[in-house]
Amino acid sequence: MTRSMGRSCHDSVSVTDVVTRVAMTYQPVRPWREHWRRVERYHLRVRAIYDGTAPGNSEDWKDVIFDFFVAAHHLFEWIESDPREPLVVAPVAREWVKADQSLWLAREFSNTYKHHTRSTGVPVRIGGTITERGQNSMVIEWLDPISGVPNAIDALDLADRCMQAWRNFFVLHGLNPAG
Repeated sequence: MTRSMGRSCHDSVSVTDVVTRVAMTYQPVRPWREHWRRVERYHLRVRAIYDGTAPGNSEDWKDVIFDFFVAAHHLFEWIESDPREPLVVAPVAREWVKADQSLWLAREFSNTYKHHTRSTGVPVRIGGTITERGQNSMVIEWLDPISGVPNAIDALDLADRCMQAWRNFFVLHGLNPAG
């Protein structure tokens, strides 16, 4: 392992393998599209649970569900932090998460799993897992914050809705997720 002294995490660093000529560059500014691609990969993993091709068991799949909703929730921070995007888009991304029902639920799910105890917000959890040959599913549950009525939604359905909500945001604000 080689260590470089005098480098900051704000420096741009490039490394090229002389044999394969494969290059890797670290840029201090990470584009929101990098995180969007991560959200897309997690979404594919959620789909794999449902079609029976995901490795592991229901405990492993809970981690996949958790990873997806945390990533989908935190995309707004990546959009806010990307200096290449118009300043008017940054605060709108945070409000989008609060206003869209699916992204709001993803936020509450994310915060429930990131923190041991919720002092504010709505606790949202994985309520159940159904495992059958090639047809698995998971249910997300929460209590309505006003009425206290229990609610549930299929995890893949909620994940699909979150993906569509972000795609709608991109179109509405002229953002190209492909770059």
